[in-house]
Amino acid sequence: MRTIVCMLGVSLSGISLLQCQPAPVVTQQAVTKTTATNARVAATDLPVTGYTLCYQQTFDTGTTPSASEWIYRTTDRLGGYNSASQVTVGNGSLNINYNYSGGNYYGGGVISTHTFGYGFYEVRCSLYSATPGLHQSFWTMGISPGTNSANEGYSQMQNDELPQYNTALEIDGFEQNSSNAKLACNHHVYTPSHSSSISQSVWPNPGSSWFTMGFEWRPDGITYYYKPDGATAWTQVATKSLAASPWNVYAPQNFWLSALPVPGGDYGWGVATPPNAGAAMKVGHFNYYAKPLPGNNLIGNAGFEFTSASTATDGYPIGWIESRTYGNTPDRSYVTTNATNANYGERYLVHESYSTPYNCTTKQRLDYIPYGSYKLTAWVRSSGGQAVARMRVIVGGVERYVNIPATSSWQQIAIDNIDVQSDDVVVAFTSNTDGPNQWIAVDRVIMVAK
Repeated sequence: MRTIVCMLGVSLSGISLLQCQPAPVVTQQAVTKTTATNARVAATDLPVTGYTLCYQQTFDTGTTPSASEWIYRTTDRLGGYNSASQVTVGNGSLNINYNYSGGNYYGGGVISTHTFGYGFYEVRCSLYSATPGLHQSFWTMGISPGTNSANEGYSQMQNDELPQYNTALEIDGFEQNSSNAKLACNHHVYTPSHSSSISQSVWPNPGSSWFTMGFEWRPDGITYYYKPDGATAWTQVATKSLAASPWNVYAPQNFWLSALPVPGGDYGWGVATPPNAGAAMKVGHFNYYAKPLPGNNLIGNAGFEFTSASTATDGYPIGWIESRTYGNTPDRSYVTTNATNANYGERYLVHESYSTPYNCTTKQRLDYIPYGSYKLTAWVRSSGGQAVARMRVIVGGVERYVNIPATSSWQQIAIDNIDVQSDDVVVAFTSNTDGPNQWIAVDRVIMVAK
């Protein structure tokens, strides 16, 4: 299996630097500088312009998907069973096999270990269509493993690689039921509650013929495209506006490839009958492209406003990692709702005052952002007195930080001229207390290209 990774830009609509008032700041910079290790490749065969190939998975070697790039989908749903053993690599494709055995139907899927934001998503697929009962899809949605060790992404959450809760939205590049006549494109948001657009059945079922499906996710909307093998041009098949609430939700999300058995005909998908031998959803590649979006924020849930009663507890910062490693205590961090005290909206992050000392870090990973110079800002308050109270940015393992000052009123702090020449960027807020009555508050976190 071959992996190509470089840098992508992501952003959050609704919060811009124009909302931030300047204030004195103090920054400290690490001496070591990172160097670029991956070259970006300009896209040449997309229906939109200006994009760069940032991440690619092809399935031309090995027998299983790369463990560093993919998490198996194993949670059973809708009467079917999903298993890692159903997912194989062979004959130049990722194969999600569909079987019937002992009165049960078996399928599965994979979920990316990385999260992706605005950009162009593309897969080349061949679907199973001979008998009903298999729901096949290419989509993006954040994982929320919660506290259940059996859930997908739990081990990555424990290792500070993914948030405990990150289900903010869903974009379905296509959904297809093996007996239905159409591919469908859909969009959902999960904050503050679940809302979904009307299913857009957009294109005739391609049967088992290979085709490429893609969607462009922008701050103002989503556009879906289709191209059968052998065609020279893409066909635009659906659009979705994100200009108004509740649709204008942003956070980098995981990418999914699924072939779920649905034997009982839920949602009118057709009652399953035993599939033919060799039944499988086949994926030749997954490509992710991105381009700079000047003026847009890279941080998801930047103002800590997201809520979701169905997944996250009210105080968890959706889209953010509460560190469980290096002696950190995630229980000392929470989001509070207080419109009078918030700097933006109604909610903000707090590392709480506590009777005994603690270490706490709340962070967000920004993988594959474009190389270049960036500025990070946030609005903060603090009791002062901590051993450490910092806003940090770590680029390729090299850290810069600014101390969070003792202040009872909101103050903007900044780290400027952040030189990104690495695939791995982390934005973090850390407080290590050494006594009671020490706390920090954080709101409006913004990171933009200069």
